[in-house]
Amino acid sequence: MNSSKININTYPNANHSYQWQIFDKAGNIKKTANGSSIPPDTIFVPNDTVYYRLIVTNIHGCKPDTLQRMFVTIDNPIASFNRSDTAGCTTLPVLFTNTSTVGVSAVWDFGNNQTSSLFSPPSINFVNPSNISDSIYKVKLVVTAGSGCKDSITKDIRVFPKPKAIFNITNPICAIDTASAFNNSIFKGGITTYRWKFIQNTSSTINDTASFSPLFTFTNNQSSIDSLYNIRLWVTSVDGCLHDTIRPITVLRRPKAVFATGANINCGPALYTMNNTTSNVVSSYLWTTNLPSTIITDTSVNPKITFPVNSTPNAINYNILLTTTRNDGTKGCIDTTSRNIIVYPKPSALFSPSKDSGCTPLLVNFTNNSNPKNGESINSMSFIWKFGASIIDTFKDQSRTFTNTGTNDSITAIQLIATSKWGCSDTIKDTVTVFPLPKADFFSTNYSSCAPSIINSSNASLTQYPNANNTYKWEILNKNGTIKSTSIGIIIPIDTIKNPNDTLFYRLIVTNIHGCKPDTLQRTYRTIDNPKPNFTMSDTVGCTSFLVNFTNSSTPIGLTYKWEFGSPFDTSVLTNPSFTFYNTSTTDTTIFIKLKATAGGTGCFESILKPLIVKPLPRPFINLIDTVKCFPGILTAKNISAIIPPLSNTGYKWRVQGVDVCNIINDTASDSVNIVFPDNKTGVNKSYKVWLRATSTFGCIDSSQKTFIIPTRPIALYNFNVDSSCGAIHRLAKAYSQLYG
Repeated sequence: MNSSKININTYPNANHSYQWQIFDKAGNIKKTANGSSIPPDTIFVPNDTVYYRLIVTNIHGCKPDTLQRMFVTIDNPIASFNRSDTAGCTTLPVLFTNTSTVGVSAVWDFGNNQTSSLFSPPSINFVNPSNISDSIYKVKLVVTAGSGCKDSITKDIRVFPKPKAIFNITNPICAIDTASAFNNSIFKGGITTYRWKFIQNTSSTINDTASFSPLFTFTNNQSSIDSLYNIRLWVTSVDGCLHDTIRPITVLRRPKAVFATGANINCGPALYTMNNTTSNVVSSYLWTTNLPSTIITDTSVNPKITFPVNSTPNAINYNILLTTTRNDGTKGCIDTTSRNIIVYPKPSALFSPSKDSGCTPLLVNFTNNSNPKNGESINSMSFIWKFGASIIDTFKDQSRTFTNTGTNDSITAIQLIATSKWGCSDTIKDTVTVFPLPKADFFSTNYSSCAPSIINSSNASLTQYPNANNTYKWEILNKNGTIKSTSIGIIIPIDTIKNPNDTLFYRLIVTNIHGCKPDTLQRTYRTIDNPKPNFTMSDTVGCTSFLVNFTNSSTPIGLTYKWEFGSPFDTSVLTNPSFTFYNTSTTDTTIFIKLKATAGGTGCFESILKPLIVKPLPRPFINLIDTVKCFPGILTAKNISAIIPPLSNTGYKWRVQGVDVCNIINDTASDSVNIVFPDNKTGVNKSYKVWLRATSTFGCIDSSQKTFIIPTRPIALYNFNVDSSCGAIHRLAKAYSQLYG
């Protein structure tokens, strides 16, 4: 009870104080209160009584007033219901049976935002959204009687969480590989169980189907398509709640690596080309060998592989591994396969000669010491011997005679090719050197010449043959065979045949350090008669220009000639030449004429010199005082010649040449002459030449000239007319002069 159910009328003008007393049904005061507010109280049990007593007074001392009222509770309805389940795994369906007092109305609140006003509602589903903890729903039933009295009851429904099965696995995966499941399931704590299974039948296996994270092993797939599997996981929680999930996984087919090598037995270096027949999927390749080898592009489809020479004593087994990797953009599944190649050891070719050098002819025996290796006998081998470029033999051991006809060491290449029964071979090379016999050889440019004939290194040459000869001995013998001198060395000794028609013998003896047989060469040198040049000249003295004719009187006949006329540049090869000589000086010039006569057969020659004299010309020179004179002038000509060479008695002679006669005063050897020339009124100028001739004491003559001009003179003429008249007389004269020039 409270102010919501109990109202008070305060009467403020009559009442001033309010006292409240609350009694239970036995009359015992439960509580008291003062004030106009209704004190609250509760009747907790049905069929019970509570009394509210109000005592009011005022300030005037009037008699108090008392009012008591009774509050009674009646019997309440009884709320009650039963549940088909009190706990279970989500989603949990629960059926509720209402066992409350008959005749009441019911209101249900299931705690999951669902309500019902049915007395007995249908089955209700309870869900636990969690995967790790329980959900508790409080279901409340409120019943109301017709009196309005109510009763309620609340009961719990416990919903266990359902686990969430979650797992991951590598996807896709290559066939024949294994994979572990990554279990990420969510569940309530406690004992949890698992169960794994391939949905479809398969030969792939699970190592432990109840494991938290088992290992899956997938069978091989090298077909033309990939495989698809579905894996299911069941998870059961501690409460027995169950959840499962399925994951697909693609198992990629692997390439099927296949290749062939061809022959699998060989000798190094061995080159193989792989024949790759890998099929069923686009792939890339990697080639490797267990021992060092040379792979040309180890990622190619069909590489070339070279196995090195096997230098060990035994066969080597090489394993060629092909790793094929799927490269169509998926995971890169691989397959491998291998093949073996046997590389047999390279045999060792070996032989020993009884001699490796000597003088020609040289006999050599060859003993074959080859080793086939691999524990095999030399008799299982085959052999090819090569001696030089052309001789071939196949016997195990050999015997050969080597010769040398040259002047250098003869080196013959010896080659032995030794082949094992597996076709493996080795080659050894050696040489046999055959020393040449010494060879004496020297020559001269001329063995027959004119005396005196000098023999030395300028006209004799030694061919040394340094690989054949080591020592040189010279002997010079006169024509009766007596040794004149000896010497040692490569320098040709000098000697002279002084007299014509004489003889010397040069003998050369050579040896070498190998003790081969010496060699001797002798050559003969002779002298012959020299030619005798001679000639005459048509004159030996003359004035320049001086023409001379030459007459050749050399002996014997059949010679060739060369003339030099005072200079090596003025020459002739004629037998009887002519030549003009000049002297531009002022004194006599002596010129020497040389005649060289050469014998055609031997080339011997002799020369002769003879002189001739070329006289100079005198040098007259004129100087004219003036080169132009008008009449009646006199021209003076001066002789400015030098008196070199001496002149004859005639000396100088002057002469004038022109149109008219003119006179020369003192026209002999005068140094200066005066020339008188005639008057010139012809109307044209006249030209004259003055000559001066000089004669030397030898009679050589030369002259000089100068030209001068006599101009024409003008002619003066006039006339006049006479008039008859008185008085003063005026005359007019008219000139008729002729002007020239």
